[in-house]
Amino acid sequence: MKGAIEAGYIMKAALCGFLIAFNTVLFMNYFLDISIVGTSFMWFALIDAALILLVAYPFKEGGAITITIIFLVFGYLLYGPYAEELAGPMKGIKESMSGMPELAEKQMHCMMLIFTNPMAYSQECGPDQEKVIEEEPEDFGLEIREFEIQPDVEIYAKMPIQIWTVLENRGDYHAVNVLINSTGEKYRNCELESLNISRTSGGFIDSLRPYQTHHYSMMGKVSDPWKGDGECTYAQNKVRLDGTIKTTYSYDYQTESYLELEAVKNVDEIRRFEVVSAREKAAPANVLMYTFIPLIWEGAGDGYKEAIIPISFQNERQKDEISLRGETVHYTVYLSDEDEKSIWCKKVCSELKELECMVDCLASYTKEESKPHHCEAVYEESSTTGEILKGVSTDICGSYRGVPKYNSDGYITCTMREEIDATDEADCKTKDNFDIIKHQDGSYWFCANANDKKIDIGFTEESDCKSARGVIIFQVEGNYKRAISDKISLSLVGEQAKDYIKLSCDESVEVSEDDIVKCESGENGEINLIWLNNKLTLKQKEKKFVYSGVKITLTGFPDDATKFNFGVKSDANYRVTITRTSTFKVNNPYYTTSPIN
Repeated sequence: MKGAIEAGYIMKAALCGFLIAFNTVLFMNYFLDISIVGTSFMWFALIDAALILLVAYPFKEGGAITITIIFLVFGYLLYGPYAEELAGPMKGIKESMSGMPELAEKQMHCMMLIFTNPMAYSQECGPDQEKVIEEEPEDFGLEIREFEIQPDVEIYAKMPIQIWTVLENRGDYHAVNVLINSTGEKYRNCELESLNISRTSGGFIDSLRPYQTHHYSMMGKVSDPWKGDGECTYAQNKVRLDGTIKTTYSYDYQTESYLELEAVKNVDEIRRFEVVSAREKAAPANVLMYTFIPLIWEGAGDGYKEAIIPISFQNERQKDEISLRGETVHYTVYLSDEDEKSIWCKKVCSELKELECMVDCLASYTKEESKPHHCEAVYEESSTTGEILKGVSTDICGSYRGVPKYNSDGYITCTMREEIDATDEADCKTKDNFDIIKHQDGSYWFCANANDKKIDIGFTEESDCKSARGVIIFQVEGNYKRAISDKISLSLVGEQAKDYIKLSCDESVEVSEDDIVKCESGENGEINLIWLNNKLTLKQKEKKFVYSGVKITLTGFPDDATKFNFGVKSDANYRVTITRTSTFKVNNPYYTTSPIN
């Protein structure tokens, strides 16, 4: 009897736990974007087991009912008219947990570096050197100073609004090639953009001096998720929804850092060895340098006449991306003509969205590899339509032609058929497996392969269908060399530096495919670390070990001194990309009795 009672308790507990876990997983799916299939079955099982053991089994029906009521009340708040008011805190919880996978990935990366590249480990994963900031500690560049929406209250669906943004260059350098763009993001759980932007002003500026401001504005119309186009089921019982505007601006910037060093004539002058870090400018990104020298001319053999300065680069910003553009761009595109350089460059430059890209590309483009990739229905020369002829090999691709399909109302759609070589209708009938294709007026058009499948495509115009043909689309890999790429330049500073100090690249360090820079000698004794790859992007606060082969050599010493100071100065250029989102409340114009005061 006791066993039967226990079994009954377990069945009740399992049922209660199932109901509670089901509600919980739905909430997780709705507000934390965890899919209700796949991984959520794991969540479901874990939550169900926890509730059975902790609530449903020990507290029986009373505990399960209490928890269920709490979930129902909480669920009403999340799903009902108040859902948008709670969406912000829920989003904050999700964002606070978002960095955990990246943290685990970094720890694994650091463990690998311990065994493969100890110097890179000390740079990327070791304790940070205390920074010596030359000026203000803020990592300022181009910042949004003002963001104003009019009207600023009581915004309703279908209402026009205007937005003003003021950007100010709060750094120490010119912001160059400033691009600004705004979009209306989709409503929550809807496939409808919250704002249709109709006009923008001030979306590009050549240069912005330090402490200079720039005005950018946009006008748009608030979309209607309740009764407008793209009606949203989620919105129907909501008093208001959050509309979101995403503004992205990017600009070219630079920075400097300065590593102050000391050279001594005799080893007896050395009291202690200290790690010396470079002083950095207040900027969005910085070059990190350090050393434990001074250099020693006498009394220590040749061991202290030469040293290596490791170079790293760090994104100093909390939320924004820093991009370093390489000298050579390697890109793959799909073309209907494997040798069409201008189309290749047009596709690449439209994707990269770089100023003066076409000029550089056309001047230096070199094709690396080209091979047939697939067969596509095309109705214009050297164009791609995206209408892939599935199952058609590139060997017979050129034999396919478009055949219009009609009904009583006229042209309805298009079919692609394989053509057989025939001179006329009589000749076609002599072929094996022939199928005569005729015009709408009944006259002979061409001879088709009767055994081949008919492939429907989505050409909406009859004229396009009649001119359609199968064209081989090639996968073309190519390169072009940018006229200006990002780099780090290192030079000596000080009256006696160039007389007794030499800065050079370590010749023993060979450039491989995995390297991100190459070291080259420049003018007046400087050296340049030039970025090789297409683009390296550093996320917020990310640091990248760049190069370990910068050599500094003591070549002589003044007769009348026991020591002298000098410095290594770095100049670097890069591109900053900043994305900011702003929300505004969109009121439901059809809601007559609002439950929210």
